[in-house]
Amino acid sequence: MPDHITKLRNQRNYTAVLNIPKDCRELLGKRQYKKALGTDHRPTALKLARPIVSLWQKQIDTARQGKVSAVSGKIEQLKKLLIELKDDISAAEDTDEHLNLFHAQSAIEDEVAELLNTDLNEASEPEKIAYLTAIGERVLFDDGLDNHVAKGTVTKRTMAERVKTVRDFTDFVDGKPVERITQDDANAFQELMASQGKNYKTIQKSVSQLSSYYKDQWPKRANIFSGVAIHRTKQRKSEKRQAFTVEDLIKLRQAIVEKNDPNLLSVFDIARLTGMRIEEVCSLRIEDVCLKEGLFRIDASKTEAGEREVVLSTDLIPKVKYFVENTENKWLLPIYSESKYGSRSDLIGKRFGRLKTSLNYDGRFVFHSIRKAVATIFERQGVSELVAADLLGHSRGSATMSYGLYSTGSSIEAKREAISLLTEAQADVAPRMITQTKQLGS
Repeated sequence: MPDHITKLRNQRNYTAVLNIPKDCRELLGKRQYKKALGTDHRPTALKLARPIVSLWQKQIDTARQGKVSAVSGKIEQLKKLLIELKDDISAAEDTDEHLNLFHAQSAIEDEVAELLNTDLNEASEPEKIAYLTAIGERVLFDDGLDNHVAKGTVTKRTMAERVKTVRDFTDFVDGKPVERITQDDANAFQELMASQGKNYKTIQKSVSQLSSYYKDQWPKRANIFSGVAIHRTKQRKSEKRQAFTVEDLIKLRQAIVEKNDPNLLSVFDIARLTGMRIEEVCSLRIEDVCLKEGLFRIDASKTEAGEREVVLSTDLIPKVKYFVENTENKWLLPIYSESKYGSRSDLIGKRFGRLKTSLNYDGRFVFHSIRKAVATIFERQGVSELVAADLLGHSRGSATMSYGLYSTGSSIEAKREAISLLTEAQADVAPRMITQTKQLGS
């Protein structure tokens, strides 16, 4: 049986803790009860916690006995109407319509009180909380999360990240209703993330996710996340992600061969000879391959610029042809595992991570460092930046009006020349590149 005491991180003394059941969180305006007990002596803490936890449990029972559920459908409709009215009242301030809207709001709030059979002058605390919740005064930040998820406007992985971010922020404001959450809270949250060592891009992404959620839930309100000032911390060059050198690629490929990992070897070879992202390589389908023209057609990239034609190195064509002729399903590579979000690259990425770590590469070097190596080779071989961008799936930007905005892209001939230079620069990575079908992947 749980004793409901714990020592929080970096705390010497015990704290009484009780998680509130999901069906009562909205009524009580929080997810969890917590109270510092001021002692590190366990028997004393247990003694102090018992009456506190007992009181909390009574409050939960009282909330459950509320009459909200009996008329929840009608109340929910009125609640939505009230939330919209409050936004309209705010927008109509200093106009003749303002007073009419205010009277309408009061009338609806009286109707809610009547449905709940609540006399606000004599109501208990749980009854008051139930009433405030019903009229939208106790709307928690994550109340609309289920509806937001149901819309499914982004990928499963992105939605899972957004859900976590929204819940983290809701926990951060500790049950504060939306009406009382301000931009100060938004700024404080991003400062907390910065103090936890999260980098600029991660914080920027989290704030953007919160902003999208807020805009979706309360479109008429000023978005409290739109003006959050994210302080960019200067990253030392020694801390940035690094590119592999050709010598690194030689060492890595030899280690993969010695590990006898044909799938990782195939992904590695395609990446180093095309510059494709790991998920792009692992997600290649038979229909993406055009052997006659010697290229991949990528139409499921992470960005619009990533949808492109990637010319194949002559060293790759035999291997690609082998997989096309021997595949058992729609996928080019025989990768038989997917993450819960449908990603096919997770296990390959982890295997590469363990391998590079065993070769003493630190956290600055990841699979994406292969892509950086390809970009570096292109530059040093004198490949046009626009051709390199077309091959790597980078945005052309607006460096020049004629090329950046109006051009339809580099010619196949220019791309073939660039890939030829890339292959030549890596001649020592696999001097006896496997071309015979029976030896592929060995």
